[in-house]
Amino acid sequence: MEEKPVIIIGGGLWGTLLALRIRQCLPHVALKLYAPGPQLGEQFSVSFHESDVSQAAMKWLSPFISQSWKDFEVNFPRYSKKSDHKLFTMEPSHFHAVASELLGPNVVYLNRTLTPEEAVKEGSFVIDTLVRGYFKGLGYQKTHGLIVKLTHPHRLSSPISMDATIEQKNGFRYLQVLPLSEERLLLKDVRFSSDPLLYYENIEPDLFREAHQRRWIIDDVLERETEFRKIPCDYCDQFFEGKVIRLDGFVHDITGDALPDAVRLIDRMVQTSFRLGELKLVMREYLIERKSRRRIFRTINRMLFRVKTPCAERYQFFQWLHSMPPSIRKKFYKGDLVIIDILRSLYTKSFFSRQKTSGISFMKNQERVVIV
Repeated sequence: MEEKPVIIIGGGLWGTLLALRIRQCLPHVALKLYAPGPQLGEQFSVSFHESDVSQAAMKWLSPFISQSWKDFEVNFPRYSKKSDHKLFTMEPSHFHAVASELLGPNVVYLNRTLTPEEAVKEGSFVIDTLVRGYFKGLGYQKTHGLIVKLTHPHRLSSPISMDATIEQKNGFRYLQVLPLSEERLLLKDVRFSSDPLLYYENIEPDLFREAHQRRWIIDDVLERETEFRKIPCDYCDQFFEGKVIRLDGFVHDITGDALPDAVRLIDRMVQTSFRLGELKLVMREYLIERKSRRRIFRTINRMLFRVKTPCAERYQFFQWLHSMPPSIRKKFYKGDLVIIDILRSLYTKSFFSRQKTSGISFMKNQERVVIV
């Protein structure tokens, strides 16, 4: 009797990368991927730093990368820097084309919606990668982006990963600018807010205004991108239910980015024989590890979303982060930052000399630690 396939529900970043790694590492595992939409991957460009994933993961992620830059800029009211670390982006159309070719037609089923209950009847077990809101949200990362064609070259030598010198509104806000060609730009307005509403009719004029201030004349809007990410306020333990494994909730606890967790956990999953019991054990171990190393993020989130910090001052955390030694920034975006990393930096002379212009307060177990 032919063994039933493993069913993956969801063709986004999580589902597609998991299916790819199963095909690469465990080709004997029968597999079906059901994507509710017409294409694989996210409906927006996914950008990440070189240090967000391991070197081994970069090897299998590299086909999905559509643009790369050797450095990037960050700008804040009291701090600016050009980092010499690489930045990558995966554009939706490129990601879909590569994933479709690597997975093949016998694995991928587009425009197919399947409930976990229906999938259990068809497969040996189910991995549900859709965002179904199993965890509570503390805040929201809301992004609206435009891929634009300019009338003249933009003359940018490096992408601007984060520009928080713009007017702060609706929470912490920054502009991201990625040069896709000499006359094409991806402009993203990113906001961290306690308000889940995203008003496109207000954001697009803001983006046009920012382009005008930089003397970029937009000739045409080629594409529009929208992201909406829930920032978790608690740790959800309900990742298993019978023969269903849920991957909703494994995201960065502040930025909402899924890629670092997805890459790390998927590589652990494919090191097993891909049986349900083994996968549950891997998930439990990862959940325990994740809780222990991410307590500091819950503290930072309280400052960004719960503490009554004026919107105009919330940029200070990211200003502080990018002015820290590179190792701190790398650990933060990878999701590995712990409180001891911050305390060690407090005792370095170089740290104090860079931090005279900004102050951030962290609340940890009702104790106040002030970073001057």
